[in-house]
Amino acid sequence: MGHENPSGSNIKITVATDTDAASSAGDLDTIARRVERISEENQHLFAQLLEGERRFRRLAKGVWKVQEEERRRLALELHDGIGQTLTALKHQLQRLEDRVDPELSQAFAELVDIATGALNDTRELSRLLRPPVLDDLGLLAALSWLQRTLQQRVGLEVSLSDDGFDDQRLDTDIETLVFRVVQESLTNIVKHAEVSKARVALKREQSSLTIEIEDKGKGFDFESKMSAGGSNDSSGLRGVRDRLALFSGTLSVESGKKSGTRLTMHVPLPENDKPGG
Repeated sequence: MGHENPSGSNIKITVATDTDAASSAGDLDTIARRVERISEENQHLFAQLLEGERRFRRLAKGVWKVQEEERRRLALELHDGIGQTLTALKHQLQRLEDRVDPELSQAFAELVDIATGALNDTRELSRLLRPPVLDDLGLLAALSWLQRTLQQRVGLEVSLSDDGFDDQRLDTDIETLVFRVVQESLTNIVKHAEVSKARVALKREQSSLTIEIEDKGKGFDFESKMSAGGSNDSSGLRGVRDRLALFSGTLSVESGKKSGTRLTMHVPLPENDKPGG
């Protein structure tokens, strides 16, 4: 609206009516409702994302369990099937070796050696697939077997210590997980660290298990390896991290060139694995 001042010029005056105020309040209410709706939609999408992640983890864990069961089955088949067949073949060749003509005795001796080598390789492959001691005696016994095997086969001296176990076994899946990540980590040390010694320490606490694996080798740039992508991860740490994630476990790495590497892993324990549980 216009208003004429004493000088005769017009002044433009804007007046806000109750209708205008109500319109502004209505706009604010509309915006507030939109913000609330968007917030609810985001919460719903986030819940769907979490559920999808849980479903993926359950699926991945199921695949992992199937793989381990297949390893167990193959190991048993190698040991009880092919292993026993090779044992019978070896004994039969040894019996015939004493009965053949002298000119054939050397040939049979060589056949016995071949059968013995094949039998030893089969037994070793069976143990590597799934060491029976892991199922029969548990994690600590299996790690002791791995310690001796690495010393004998590749000359890696592993210092192994444990704290808080009190001869009590863990959940079967947790024992298998820990054995596999320790096995993979020590294999990586053999391949890449260029050292002859390593340290493995396990500590069982109230609600979790901590595993430390350390070497004084040449080290590496962990972040660059992880960001390079799976196809370039020759260190094998991505596989270790992914296995741990199946059980909500974590992996932290301290490493530097010429300063060695320390892996620290934390694995939550199921209720029945907790002391007093």
